[in-house]
Amino acid sequence: MARPSTWEATFCCRALHEDENRRDLQTYRRLRLLCGPWAVRRDAAEIHSKLVQGDYVSVTEYVRTDSLEEALALLDEHGYEAKLLAGGQSLIPMMSAGFLSPGILVDVNRVPDLDHVTLADDFVRVGALVRHRTLELADADLADAFPLFPTAAPLIANIPIRNRGTLVGSVVHADPSAEWPAVTLATGGVIRLISSRGERVVPAVDFFLGPLSADIEPDEIAVAVSLPVVPARTGVAVMELTYRTGDYAVVGVVAQVSLDVAGAVDDCRIALFGVDATPLRVTEAEVAIREAGIDHLDAAAELAVAVANPASDATASAEYRRDMIRVYCRRAVRAAMEKARLPETRKRWRRTLSDAPNPNESLASGPHAPDVGTHPNPIASF
Repeated sequence: MARPSTWEATFCCRALHEDENRRDLQTYRRLRLLCGPWAVRRDAAEIHSKLVQGDYVSVTEYVRTDSLEEALALLDEHGYEAKLLAGGQSLIPMMSAGFLSPGILVDVNRVPDLDHVTLADDFVRVGALVRHRTLELADADLADAFPLFPTAAPLIANIPIRNRGTLVGSVVHADPSAEWPAVTLATGGVIRLISSRGERVVPAVDFFLGPLSADIEPDEIAVAVSLPVVPARTGVAVMELTYRTGDYAVVGVVAQVSLDVAGAVDDCRIALFGVDATPLRVTEAEVAIREAGIDHLDAAAELAVAVANPASDATASAEYRRDMIRVYCRRAVRAAMEKARLPETRKRWRRTLSDAPNPNESLASGPHAPDVGTHPNPIASF
């Protein structure tokens, strides 16, 4: 597929955010082809010049809030014109390229009590300001409770982005090629939303509506994502095909397998990403593995292929994506199964700071950068 022109990309962006075509995966892929890091660097000046000369010049007001109540009041006042800023790793590049021009940018990085992870009632609750890097360097307790944190987080972009980006922001952004939406969907997570009208909790299975489209109203703030604690004898894996380390996945699979005391499959959860307009939970494949075991993995992979609706673009054809779904589904489930069979599985996820890169050498600067060296235990009261 040919690379889109600047104005075609602008049209695609409007279609995504204003028209009924916003759920069209082909439109989304054409937009993101131009929104990639290299494209933004190459075309930002041209886009800016054309926007200034045309009718689309706008000024974005920046407001930094110190309380949730103030942030909610600003959302009530400005509605669709307001955008929340937490990590900003998707929002800011799109604004820089001229694809988004919110009337007001509401910075919530100083809102208290949103940067904690809590472990209670068989759920891990991740606050809206918890960074990818914090989850990547999770201590033993947190990694034992939810091993997909240190498994999925290292696959996200690079360390500077992981220092700033947030799990909740990634889920709300609803990029169908991102890791956290698929992880949240696979594990049965829920998203907690609050507004001046009250609070609601949306299951991940109902949250993702389309590319960059989620079930969240303009006056709502996603304050946390809650994920179920994994049972004993559970293994996890995230397998994805990328052309460069840190790129968006051409095809990705999240797998979580739990065994009973006899070593048989007790539960299996599989989600695909990068192959449809939203991440996909492939329940038919899960049932096949639970009922027939790992010996019928090929049949389960075919069921996963049947659920997906991949599109062809500049990175891969639809048929190639289908072939890779088969390959990566088998790899992910096998890898999760092997980890589940390890002795003392729940202690296998420990990752000490001595084994990881020195976080203080690579953390982003600024008052809100995660300081893993100062706060080695991310579990705190929420």
